[in-house]
Amino acid sequence: MRRLTTIIPVYNGERYLPATLDSLARQTIRPDRVIIQDNCSTDGTRQVVEAFRDRGFEWRKNESNLGHTANLNRALELSSETEYLHILLADDLIKPAFYERLLPALAPFEGQAIGYCPFEIIDETGRVTSSPRGPWGGQPRLIPLQRFLAAQAELQTILIPAVVLKTAGRPSPARLPVDLPQVGDCVFYARWGKECQRIIEVPEILCQYRRHSASGTDRHLLNLQVWVLDEWKVMQTVSALMGDTGMASWLRRQRLRCIFAARSQVKVQMMRRQHPEYARGIRDATQALIGPLHWTLGRCAVGLRDFSQLLRGG
Repeated sequence: MRRLTTIIPVYNGERYLPATLDSLARQTIRPDRVIIQDNCSTDGTRQVVEAFRDRGFEWRKNESNLGHTANLNRALELSSETEYLHILLADDLIKPAFYERLLPALAPFEGQAIGYCPFEIIDETGRVTSSPRGPWGGQPRLIPLQRFLAAQAELQTILIPAVVLKTAGRPSPARLPVDLPQVGDCVFYARWGKECQRIIEVPEILCQYRRHSASGTDRHLLNLQVWVLDEWKVMQTVSALMGDTGMASWLRRQRLRCIFAARSQVKVQMMRRQHPEYARGIRDATQALIGPLHWTLGRCAVGLRDFSQLLRGG
């Protein structure tokens, strides 16, 4: 059985894939196996991989285009063949010490476990456009399950390329839901977290997520169901996994309604100028799900945030 397997699901990734593969080649601890899982690309993806063949990287083409989520789930099929599994998206990067820091953090646990690190956002050119607030550094830390689940319910998900799954040579206990292309990873990691032994955060920025015009997030901006309504579905699904009852359950529901309202209000602001009808659709659909009271509370929260930012800027 292999120790560390990295899989890169890709479709038409020739523009950013070279940098992604180069980030793998620069690792201080190298994977035993690297598979570029091509979802029937029509560009020069295979030629990019050929240039890295001397590094031991493998190109594997699906018989047909499975779709993005199904291609990710195919990567999970290798869980039982390796001790650690890493899915690296074809436009994202990992820093040289990524495996060096994450694998030892997971090593003490014999069963399945999740290890992850924070990430920063880069643009099409590789320039860092956003970094999470620290402080960062120090020893890996154990994340309690309920805290982890609460974060997933509030859509504060961990990023797929920033995660190493310790599979312990066993099948993956969860799959990514194909009907939730934008936020299904929150459900996936919540279900994985419920089944695994430990959840570990390595407090060091070791991954870079690339935002660009062809990314899934930007493709879904004008899809009300995917960009907006699926968020509420995920919030409810993950919240149910937490097992809260009584007052705790009621308070969580109210909190999630306010968070969903605030997120939708931000999207209304984003779309109001160029797509006013769509903005109204977001508002109406959100209010229909959670009611006018929580919509108003969410709107107030966004207003207070904007006012606070204005004061800091002054």
